[in-house]
Amino acid sequence: MTCLHLNINYDRYKNVCADCGQIIAENDIINELNFGETGGGAFVHGAFVDIDQDNATAKQSSRNATIFKFQNNLIRIAENMQLSDSVVDKAKKYYATALNLRLTQSRRKTLVAATLLAIAARELNLPYLLIDFADSLKINPADLSTSYIKFTEELKIELPIQQPSAFVPRFVNQLVELMQQGEYDIDTEQFKQNLKDTNDMQKAELLTRTKKLVSIMMSLNVHQARKPQLVVGIALYLACLSMNFIIGIEQISEIIFMSPITLQNRLKFILQHDYFKNYSIQQIFDATDIESTYEDVSSKIVQKREERYTALEQNDKSFTRFENQQIYQLEISENSQQLDDYLCAKTLVEQRQTLYDLLYKDNIDYYIEKRKIQKGTKQRRVYNTAQEGIQNIAEIPKDSRDMLLELLADDNHQQNKEKDQVIHESENEESVRDIMLL
Repeated sequence: MTCLHLNINYDRYKNVCADCGQIIAENDIINELNFGETGGGAFVHGAFVDIDQDNATAKQSSRNATIFKFQNNLIRIAENMQLSDSVVDKAKKYYATALNLRLTQSRRKTLVAATLLAIAARELNLPYLLIDFADSLKINPADLSTSYIKFTEELKIELPIQQPSAFVPRFVNQLVELMQQGEYDIDTEQFKQNLKDTNDMQKAELLTRTKKLVSIMMSLNVHQARKPQLVVGIALYLACLSMNFIIGIEQISEIIFMSPITLQNRLKFILQHDYFKNYSIQQIFDATDIESTYEDVSSKIVQKREERYTALEQNDKSFTRFENQQIYQLEISENSQQLDDYLCAKTLVEQRQTLYDLLYKDNIDYYIEKRKIQKGTKQRRVYNTAQEGIQNIAEIPKDSRDMLLELLADDNHQQNKEKDQVIHESENEESVRDIMLL
């Protein structure tokens, strides 16, 4: 039955007749094709909606779909490495920016995901290294490092300095677990006894001592230009020795992913500091106020530095330094004409000249300029005729000079002959003109 009334109420989702109450139309969706035209051709209005689609929205763009797939990859890697959601969110934002800059082209998705997660973890000062991501995802560390540098430069990311204190709990827990599991092949009885006696209290004490040593190294500025895991490894090794844990540098180097030789060299360098020369490791932890120990040493170092600078300033009063050059301030009277007394001696000039010749013996420009200076500037010689110039040039051989003079003489004779002929012709023309006028 079709409603013929005209009183229709148009609701949001259906049209109802106000007289009979019949629903005339429901879910008012246009199901016919509408075409439009532009300069590029015709197109169809609307969007295609799948019948089994959960959210009946417009077609998702390709870019959003790519970001969504990459986010799932980030979540999977973050779960394996126990990373928080904040790291994933930062990495997702960086990926959206990298898509606009086309940095993801010709790069594996796994490598890009590891790079962005490493950058995000570094910004949040989390105890993760590049080698952790490389080992977890089976990636070449060199490729990951190259990609890491490329993304930070192109995305203009200023990464903060990684604090060594963030790695202390990680390396301490890892060392204690390996000690309890008996991973290290050490036959000493004392180490085996320490293995059995390692408990939560000793673990907490080891953690506390390592943190104190790291803070002391940072206060003494011996951590600068050093990798954070290297500083923590040295502090952990010294803390183990102070607690009678007999452990080798090789075992510490395995935990911090550093070479034993590098760790040993840096340990020697730090132990040569005045602070560690004045105080032993046991004295440092036995002191009631640890801060006062390195503050005293720091004040002594500053005092020595100031004394050295003061002595240098007193010695430098006779001259002023400017760009590694010594400009002497000499008192020369206005009427003094003996300037040679204030210049370099002749022997010193010869020595410097010999030194310059040895330094720049392979530079041809140096010898050209030196030759110009030695020759000096000569006055230009001016001659009235070419014959006079040829006769006065001593560099021309005699045979060549005579031949040139003969050629010039013949040329001059020919020119004079032509000149006389022209004069004679002009005189004849004038005489003919005079006769015609008569």
